[in-house]
Amino acid sequence: MIIKKYCYECSKCNQLYFFEAGKEFSDICPICNVKMDLEGTYNCDTDLAEKAKNTPPYDPTKDPNSPYYIPIIKCPTCQSTNAQKIGTGERVVSVATMGIFSKKINKSFKCKSCGYTW
Repeated sequence: MIIKKYCYECSKCNQLYFFEAGKEFSDICPICNVKMDLEGTYNCDTDLAEKAKNTPPYDPTKDPNSPYYIPIIKCPTCQSTNAQKIGTGERVVSVATMGIFSKKINKSFKCKSCGYTW
């Protein structure tokens, strides 16, 4: 079925919303709570509009091509994501006290679950 719809896009999360002409709607994004921009008026296929409406919002922290990408660090031993970067100060103290026997020489991360460093 073809229905005339307004298409709004949130400039913050890039989510598209389609609203049927003649019915009440809000131009405030329900996810980000910011005013959306009118992209246009379309004669829409209702099935296609519902599919676009139910598409999850774009998250730049999960897109490897985005400059805001945050990689998920996993421990190679226990596969836990509960890991942290070893700080320069922590590494310096370890090398100063243990010398060449320090476990933190040439290591970047430490698993908080099992204690493994890599």
